[in-house]
Amino acid sequence: MKKLLVLILMGTFILPFSAHAKKSKVKTYKKAKAFLIKGDVKIKKANSTKWKVLKMNTIIKKKDKIKVAKDSYIKLKFRDKSILVVRGEKKFQLQKLASQMALKRDKKKLLKKLKGGKESSEFGATAVAGVRGNKVGDVLNNSDNIFWEK
Repeated sequence: MKKLLVLILMGTFILPFSAHAKKSKVKTYKKAKAFLIKGDVKIKKANSTKWKVLKMNTIIKKKDKIKVAKDSYIKLKFRDKSILVVRGEKKFQLQKLASQMALKRDKKKLLKKLKGGKESSEFGATAVAGVRGNKVGDVLNNSDNIFWEK
């Protein structure tokens, strides 16, 4: 009887902590801050039907839609300090795009580990290392001009 009571008490204390640890490892991109905007970039909030000019330091939530015009770009900073750059004619919903790009980045890292440190682009999109001045980034789909800045 004592053993059963001890097991129940241990389960009561250990399970919540292990569940919390698993949740904290999952990256979610629910909101971002528009910290650099060049050109014509518009936002349509989730509860709106109108497109408005996006201003610097605006918080973009997961269901908001962004429209980037040709010859324009936006840099989005997430809570984990990662930066996503989107250039050229694009229309996207924040959470969908960020999640897709994170998945591609994670696949690239995994393939690199599996291949013993060699670069690979076998997961579909073209992987190219980009260097501009003192900025280094992973261009995950060169034709789309969407990449994570480090």
